[in-house]
Amino acid sequence: MSFLPSATELLYEFGVEDNLVGVTHECKFPKDVKSKPRIINSVINSKELNSNEISTITCQLLNDWKDIFTIDEENLRKTNPDLIISQETCEVCAAYINQINKAIQILQTKPILHLMDPHNLFEIIQSVTELGKILSKESKAREITESLEKRINNVRNHTNNEKPEFLQ
Repeated sequence: MSFLPSATELLYEFGVEDNLVGVTHECKFPKDVKSKPRIINSVINSKELNSNEISTITCQLLNDWKDIFTIDEENLRKTNPDLIISQETCEVCAAYINQINKAIQILQTKPILHLMDPHNLFEIIQSVTELGKILSKESKAREITESLEKRINNVRNHTNNEKPEFLQ
């Protein structure tokens, strides 16, 4: 189960999408992820608000110590995940510790919890490797990280006047 859109995309990259039993309302890519059960939803209807209104509501919720995200408890129980991937960086950006703790309390069988918390390119690559180990997909992790490193090096090797190969 993924409580983080970037993790959802990474799980598809690993080829384990058939094992992905639940996602968040923010998971929109690849297209077929929309068929997965939604476990996390936002209390803010961002489709009907402008960015200033969203910011105001978000700040008010945080000031009132209220959650920005909610758990669909029925979907959570039905999916009964053995792994939850989330983050612990930002309580505004995606499901956070409150939702993780609540999910673990709801579930009778406690899942493995993997928190992704990269802050730079090295840590992003490292998080791919770590997830590959958890998924028993170490060779696929190497393939993904080598591709990322190649793209990063391609950018580093070009001057400001040249476009990197992947941008042409």
